[in-house]
Amino acid sequence: MMDKRFKRLRKPLILAAVVIWIGYVFLANGAGAGVMTMIFLLLMITAMNIEF
Repeated sequence: MMDKRFKRLRKPLILAAVVIWIGYVFLANGAGAGVMTMIFLLLMITAMNIEF
C-alpha cells in the first residue's frame, strides 16, 4: 500500500523540486546559471523517461 501511494506522489514531488530548484538558482545567481539549470532539466527529463 505504501509503495503505491509513494509512486503516485513521486512525480508531483519531482516536479515541485525542479520548480523550487529553478527558482532558487535564478534568485541566487541570476541568468548566469541558465546553463546549469538546463543541464539539471535535461537530467531530470531523461530520468523520468527511463522510469516511466
